[in-house]
Amino acid sequence: PPPSDAPPVPPLPVDPSDPGKDIYGNESFPAVDGVDLWPLLTSPHGAGANASAAHPTLWLSHEVLLSGRYKLVVAQPDPALMESKHVDNGWMDPSGTWTQSSDAEYGCNAYRNRSHFRPCLFDVEADPTERNNLADAMPDVVQRMWAQLNYTQLTAFKARTPAALLGSCDKRCAENHWHRLGTQKTQGPICGVPTCT
Repeated sequence: PPPSDAPPVPPLPVDPSDPGKDIYGNESFPAVDGVDLWPLLTSPHGAGANASAAHPTLWLSHEVLLSGRYKLVVAQPDPALMESKHVDNGWMDPSGTWTQSSDAEYGCNAYRNRSHFRPCLFDVEADPTERNNLADAMPDVVQRMWAQLNYTQLTAFKARTPAALLGSCDKRCAENHWHRLGTQKTQGPICGVPTCT
C-alpha cells in the first residue's frame, strides 16, 4: 500500500557511495505504511495470515532479512565480543528443550571464519529450525536479498528526541533508578529519567 503518513520534509535521496549519510536529518522521517499489525499479532493463523502478510519483506537487524519464506543471515556476532565468550550451536524446541549440535550439522556456522563472511539462507517454512543452509544452492536469492538488506541499511531511521525535550542525561543515576525497579542488567534510557533531574 502507498504511504499514508508522509513526512513534512522529504528525506534526502539515498547515496550508496555514502552509507553513513543521515538522509532524514531532524525534520524528516520514513513514511508510515499504515499496515495494522494487531490482527496478525493476536491471531497469526487466522484470516489466511502467513509469515509475510503484513509486508513481503521484514528487516530484523543489520544482519538478518526475511523475504517471503526465506531468511538471510549475513553475519553472526564474534563469540569473542559476546558476554558468554562462546556460542552454543543447536536448536531449542517450543517446549524449551535444547538440542546441541556439532559444527558439521549446524546450518549456519560460517561465523567461525571471521576473515571471509559467507551468508546463510534458510527456507523457514520448510525448515523452521534452520538446519539446512541453502546459500550455495540458491545464490541468486542470496544476492537479491543481500542487496535488499544493504539498501535497507541505507534508509534505516534512528529516532531522536530534540535536545530541548530530552531532559538531563545521567548514566549512573539512571542505572540506579532502573536497578531499584528490579531490572537485572540496569539497562534503560539514561536521559529524562524522572528521578534524575
